[in-house]
Amino acid sequence: MEDVRTGINLRGYAQKDPLVEYKNEAFGQFERLIKSIDDGIVNRFFKVNIVTESHVHNHVHREASVSTNQPAEEIGLNAKQKEIEKVKKVKEEKKMSEAKSASGGKLGRNDPCPCGSGKKWKRCHYPN
Repeated sequence: MEDVRTGINLRGYAQKDPLVEYKNEAFGQFERLIKSIDDGIVNRFFKVNIVTESHVHNHVHREASVSTNQPAEEIGLNAKQKEIEKVKKVKEEKKMSEAKSASGGKLGRNDPCPCGSGKKWKRCHYPN
């Protein structure tokens, strides 16, 4: 934009309104910028190579179960996820009880939550 300003000063000698000339020049530069961005996007769009991975079939053995039709691996994963969630919940409860005992038995609503989220206790675990 500084180059535009210096060029506009010279146009002032040609008896042209510097403000109008500055606006026109800035608009032209803006239009060139938008056009170059559009050209760059189209250029990249046409140069993109799509790579597909070959689909590998994993044969999953199904457990003979009457209650569910899920593969045995999925049942194991769900059980592991549930166990991990239980462990996390127990750890949070332990932190809460430690914080309660450290603060004299009670957590204040504006105290930081002991779960480590960084929130106040009233916004994190207080409603529970």
